[in-house]
Amino acid sequence: MYSAKPICTRGVLGEAGMTLVEVLVATAITAVVLLTCFGLYSGVKQRQQRLEDRSALLHQTRVFTQRLAVELRSLASVGDGLELRIEPDLEGNPLLTFTTLATTEENNQGAAQVRYQLDRQKADDTYFSLQRGEAAAYLQQASLEMRPFLENVSELQWQVFDGAQWHSLWKAGSPLTLRITMSLNRGEESFSVDTAFDLSGGGSP
Repeated sequence: MYSAKPICTRGVLGEAGMTLVEVLVATAITAVVLLTCFGLYSGVKQRQQRLEDRSALLHQTRVFTQRLAVELRSLASVGDGLELRIEPDLEGNPLLTFTTLATTEENNQGAAQVRYQLDRQKADDTYFSLQRGEAAAYLQQASLEMRPFLENVSELQWQVFDGAQWHSLWKAGSPLTLRITMSLNRGEESFSVDTAFDLSGGGSP
């Protein structure tokens, strides 16, 4: 008579199953690998963002210095000197005003009065916005409509050289050099500019 023999499954279960300790170890290893991959990805993204911020700062400063160089190359003379002034505004921030033949407004014919001045940013008052205004030279200064030109400016200084010393204030005469010291910020990146324009030969940096 046929009788069923008991099958021992102990060895099979012992080999195929996983203990609780093995599951926890595998989970921990997986978590470590995932955290490492996430950290590498975050680091790459941060470096990429910083490169993009720095590239944007370089582009902004390049546009600004090129625009200013064009304007300074065509400074208009009044009497025996150039029409260029550096003076503080009501808050003590430096502003630059000059008359140039290089205009950007379509309605300006001939010389134009240009002004650069700082204004506190509304979104983040720890930084300034560099404003630019332009109007026909025969109009009053009050008619200058200021527009944002550069954002996130933390420092700005204008100086002129008269052949003997540097001046932070200038009202009349013909300076030989205009120097700009400026710092910009974007995200975690900061960028400093220190350049000079030769006014005796036409404002080339």
